[in-house]
Amino acid sequence: MERFVFQYGPIFSQPMQITFVDTLEDPRIAVYRHVKKSNLTRWSGQFIAEGQKVVERLLQSGLAVESILVRNGKLNLTEEWADYDVPAFVIPDTMSRELLGFDFHAGVMACGLRPTNPPLETLLPQDSKRSLILACPFLTNPENVGSIIRLARGFGASGVMVGPKTSDPYSRRAIRVSMGNGFRIPIRESQNLLADLNQLRQRWNYEVLAAALSEDAISLADFRRPDRCVLLLGNEDTGLEQEYLAAANQIVTIPMQADADSLNVAMAAGIFVHHLTHS
Repeated sequence: MERFVFQYGPIFSQPMQITFVDTLEDPRIAVYRHVKKSNLTRWSGQFIAEGQKVVERLLQSGLAVESILVRNGKLNLTEEWADYDVPAFVIPDTMSRELLGFDFHAGVMACGLRPTNPPLETLLPQDSKRSLILACPFLTNPENVGSIIRLARGFGASGVMVGPKTSDPYSRRAIRVSMGNGFRIPIRESQNLLADLNQLRQRWNYEVLAAALSEDAISLADFRRPDRCVLLLGNEDTGLEQEYLAAANQIVTIPMQADADSLNVAMAAGIFVHHLTHS
């Protein structure tokens, strides 16, 4: 399925097929086994969505959904989603912890198929000359990745790019923190982020902004945003690597007290994105 031909709204075909499962060995629920311990779906072409709101957004997104897992206490959700042509497997409440590796408070998960990695052109705005793209070369915390995806969607960014060393944007934790907003915004998993930045600059007149502390950085309070820009966000501990600082047209920093601790990357991203989308 192509990634970004969105088909919002339910896909009506035939009623949901509901199956009650009472054994951990059932191969139809194998993809959900011990999802807390590993991210095996990164290499299987699948992903796991967790929680009612996130699963609803997945069902509405037009992306392919393989199955839904529901604990018995949340069986009513299958009635709400009965018109989706997706198999649902219901497990006893007492079996959920042993299957998943944690208490299944959310009560519902779904397994989706990973979308095709979108071409760079997909991140370009369709109806505006202004565009903001967020780029993460090397974020290791999936919760930070999820927060940045949620920010991007919430403030109208054109898309998100992640480098090959960045935590999986389709991991269960990233999807959970993003509240499924990654299903509603282009996410490009770039194999050569520097080359993509160069293309955006040369072909489509983007300016590359590096969020970093530097003697020659411009204070965000004094910064005038260009119409099209890419914001580079650095690693949680080490910031942006030198090659990305060198690739930036400008380095921008958040003005703070001299003796203040640095901000978490997701918190800093929120300040940058709010400023850049309101200036």
